Amino acid sequence: MDLQTNLSSEYMKHASLSIEEDLKNLVLMDSQVNNEYGITKVQHYIANHLENLGFQINFHYGAYTSAPLIHAFKKGSNSQTTISFIGHSDVVTSVHKVPFKISDHKIFGAGVADCKGGVIVCLKALENFLKSTRTHDFNINVIISPNEETGSLGFHDFFKQIGNKSQFVFGLEPALAGGELISSRSGNRWYELRVEGISAHSGRFGSNHINAAHGLSKIVSDLHGLSDEGKKRRVNIGSFGGGNGGFNTICGYAWAKIDTRFTNFEDRDYLHAQFELAIEKHIISCPYSSKMSNVFYSIEDDCPPMQKAPALYNWFDVYSKELEKISSKDVRAIHAGGAADINYFANATNQLLDGLGPIGGNLHTQNEYIERESLVHKSNALTSFLKWMNMSKWVTRRH
Repeated sequence: MDLQTNLSSEYMKHASLSIEEDLKNLVLMDSQVNNEYGITKVQHYIANHLENLGFQINFHYGAYTSAPLIHAFKKGSNSQTTISFIGHSDVVTSVHKVPFKISDHKIFGAGVADCKGGVIVCLKALENFLKSTRTHDFNINVIISPNEETGSLGFHDFFKQIGNKSQFVFGLEPALAGGELISSRSGNRWYELRVEGISAHSGRFGSNHINAAHGLSKIVSDLHGLSDEGKKRRVNIGSFGGGNGGFNTICGYAWAKIDTRFTNFEDRDYLHAQFELAIEKHIISCPYSSKMSNVFYSIEDDCPPMQKAPALYNWFDVYSKELEKISSKDVRAIHAGGAADINYFANATNQLLDGLGPIGGNLHTQNEYIERESLVHKSNALTSFLKWMNMSKWVTRRH
């Protein structure tokens, strides 16, 4: 082994130990959803780290959680281009049930993949980048949500505002199990559908009745035919119910919770139009009176799709090639069916990429893990990419 290889090996070993220790500190702070005190503690820990790197820190508060959202901003010398990172500090599992553990090739822990590993990748990359350069041409935003696992309710408008000011948005969610990055994500719209009929005894003829469950079933039947796996368009009934639990009662009230998935706004609008058509088509009536069933719906979540934008320049090639060189693995970007906070940053002109976090698996379970070496690989690749953007003056030339 030559001196350069030995020094490189020692550097990687030191970097690995350092970043793993930082990850351990973050994971051991319990920030399970609904533990708003713990989430707040993690948010301040992250904010202090970013403040030490020269970021201006702003905390934003929403209506659905007492824990603050972090908006960290660092102005560039040119300021014509803005790069934004989006991650989150809340996790699904608890450190009390999911101990932090390092094996030969994997790191286990509560939220280690989703999304504390990605947050650490970003923090270490920014630290290394800013230490290596005196000036940078682009503005940098770091957004850390306190309630992503419950939809980041209360912050969607803010995400859109930041997205409109950002030419690039990078998501810190974990890479997929095969190491793939995420170039696009499905959007989702959630409907809560309610049908009101007239309850009655099922054996007594002549009395007014409208069976709400029958009306709901007709609507659901129409919705079933709208799914198209080839187009990654799906309508799913997550749960439904109604009536009083008996056999011999005409159901007077029924409900369903409906999830729709789509990769573009055209499909979203198509599904919505078909949903309303099915409702209008299946208003049912009482056989003895002119009374009609009442159908109501509310949109409980409305997440836009993150559409794949045509890369006008070779920025993705630079990042992926750097990651391939470091990790010795082929890197490609593919579609993911799940939505994430990054969806809300998307517009017609900016470019987005998710999965910058380490390679992980078994998300939201007691066996959640990341591939150990990918933690360092992802951080080093992101550092190199930021250096390339800065040194090439590419962000200046593109305007």
